[in-house]
Amino acid sequence: MYLDFLVKVPTVKGKITRRKKSNVVYIEYEYDRVYDPSRKYTFPKRVTIGKLSDTDPELMKPNQNFLKYFPDAELPESKNRTSRSSCLRVGTYFVLRKIIEECSLNDILGKYFGSRDMGLFLDLAVYLTIAENNAAQYYPDYTYNHPLFTEKMKQYSDSTVLDFLNSVTDDQSTGFLNTWNESRNYREKIYISYDSTNKNCQAGDIKMVEFGHPKVDMGEPVFNYAVAYDTHNQEPLFYEKYPGSLNDISQLQFMLDKASGYGYKKIGFILDRGYFSCENIQYMDKCGYSFVIMVKGMSALVNELILENKGTFENKRVNNIYEYGVYGKTIRHKLYASDKKERYFHLYHSISKESAERIEIENRINQMTQYLKKYQNKVKEFGPGFEKYFNLHYDEKSQAFILPEERCSVVERELDLAGYFCIVTSEKMSAKEAIELYKSRDVSEKLFRGDKSYLGNKSIRVYSEESARAKIFVEFVAMIVRCKMYIKLKGEKCIIMNNNKTLNKSFCITALIIVLLIGVYIFVNPVNEVINNMVSYLTKLDLEGLKKYILSFGMWAPVISFLLMILQSVAAPLPAFIITFANAALFGWVNGAILSWTSAMVGAALCFYIARFLGRDTVERLTSKLALKNIDEFLGKYGKHTVLIARLLPFISFDLVSYGAGLTSMRFIPFFVATGIGQLPATIVYSYVGGMLTGGAKLMMMGIMTLFAISVLVYLLKQIYTEKKSKV
Repeated sequence: MYLDFLVKVPTVKGKITRRKKSNVVYIEYEYDRVYDPSRKYTFPKRVTIGKLSDTDPELMKPNQNFLKYFPDAELPESKNRTSRSSCLRVGTYFVLRKIIEECSLNDILGKYFGSRDMGLFLDLAVYLTIAENNAAQYYPDYTYNHPLFTEKMKQYSDSTVLDFLNSVTDDQSTGFLNTWNESRNYREKIYISYDSTNKNCQAGDIKMVEFGHPKVDMGEPVFNYAVAYDTHNQEPLFYEKYPGSLNDISQLQFMLDKASGYGYKKIGFILDRGYFSCENIQYMDKCGYSFVIMVKGMSALVNELILENKGTFENKRVNNIYEYGVYGKTIRHKLYASDKKERYFHLYHSISKESAERIEIENRINQMTQYLKKYQNKVKEFGPGFEKYFNLHYDEKSQAFILPEERCSVVERELDLAGYFCIVTSEKMSAKEAIELYKSRDVSEKLFRGDKSYLGNKSIRVYSEESARAKIFVEFVAMIVRCKMYIKLKGEKCIIMNNNKTLNKSFCITALIIVLLIGVYIFVNPVNEVINNMVSYLTKLDLEGLKKYILSFGMWAPVISFLLMILQSVAAPLPAFIITFANAALFGWVNGAILSWTSAMVGAALCFYIARFLGRDTVERLTSKLALKNIDEFLGKYGKHTVLIARLLPFISFDLVSYGAGLTSMRFIPFFVATGIGQLPATIVYSYVGGMLTGGAKLMMMGIMTLFAISVLVYLLKQIYTEKKSKV
């Protein structure tokens, strides 16, 4: 990696050479000479320490080899401001900064690092989280166009960053972990998912890096990296690194002691089968820790228990754990002969797992059979894998392979066990509780997957023990940040999914109701005619025609008027005042006012609950999106007083006010009271005037009421303007 700054080309006599390749001049340093006795010649050993500047032949851009062979060279601490983009990518930075502040990571790190170093630490952690390709050589590109946590967002040179990593001590990382775990609630029962992975190391002389048993063997030395994850609070607690030659079983006891050292008492461990051993079980019993573990190495016992209980729970609905697609049963049994107490064995059967495993077994047996047949009458030895499933017959004289005989009992036993698995717990719990706890460790597995895939930590590329320890420390903090972000996004996704489910349910109900109403409207002719006439008289504002229409129903006239008022309430923006005038003229102003007021109240309540039950999308279909948005904002700001004022104005569509109120946090009772009080005076006035005035006088009165409405509106707007001006 070439560092992003220029230094003078070293002036070491006879040691510096320049080599040109593809229009680039590389600076090489001769660090040693080796004599070859066979050729009687001394060969120089050179290493590239940088590449020459394009503008100045006395300057070069160094690499890490330069820092190794010229440690005393003067290097710039910070980068020039001109290397900063004028447009920074701030979106993700603000999200992660919020998470860091909520977790108090900045405060905790501030106890153990100075201001500059804490900023550098957080920048590196966020870089690992944000950047997809987050190798060290791309960090300068990140600082170019992203906000930074350093004071005044100061950019530091690569050499300063490397010096910082080398300066991080075990006391600082240990102090962070102690403080991070001190804030936990030790009195609550938690289950810790403990898992480990291994990482390759591609450079440097690092003590903890050894050739061991990597999960993915790349022919390189590895070290092991373990993380303890709190499944209850969904956050990493602590980590540990240890040599690659140590296996998971032997390391577990050390981690158990570490959990105790942090002060955790009421804890259980959720472990993978790789940690199963009698010694570890006994040690957890000794420490008083409970456990949830997948069984390994006890196949004979587990298989026996499964076969003994087969057929007793697989079809029982009481044993169905539908969340995980399995049937479960819990029994008690000792793990091993010397076990002092019985454990809880949770047996599970999955139909889908059984199908997949049976197919896999049949395919494996068929492939092995075909392979064996190829070597019939030939001298050939086969491994124990074949002997497990076949009796192999050979010619006594020639030792040639004759034929395979399938061991049917062995194959049938495996087929009988297909689809079954077992989880063992130290504490009494149901099969459902056990599998829920064990499945909660999926998050810790996702942590490691994210650590390698997203945090770019599949391999360590550093040159010193100190840098390796520091990078692991930074990775852990980045893991905390990413975990918190993952949990928040997952929670937000659940909210969206639940909202979508509610919306879908509401939409289905709405669609069903609409289809039924449309069906009645289309196929029931009397209903079709009544609704068409109602809408026609209301939209034309034909008072005389509306009066005649209502009277045509005889004794049902009040009912038709009642339905008319509800229709105009639900279907915006049909006017209400014309119905009020008609009721007053037909039934007298007192009875007309009572009929208009009660029917309007029922319509308002209906609109309110349509909005409250069906949701915003449905209401937008009944009205308009823009109108609803405006009334919603208005109601949200001015509350029930707005409802009261709006109800005083019969020219304002009642349905928009009611729908808007239903979509806010306003309770029904205040809304209903404000509606009743607000529309009562206007209803009385309009009923009285509507019943007594005719012709031009009525038009003049409507004009006066319109002027009153405008006056009230102007007053309200003035109040809003005054309020906004006072805030400024």
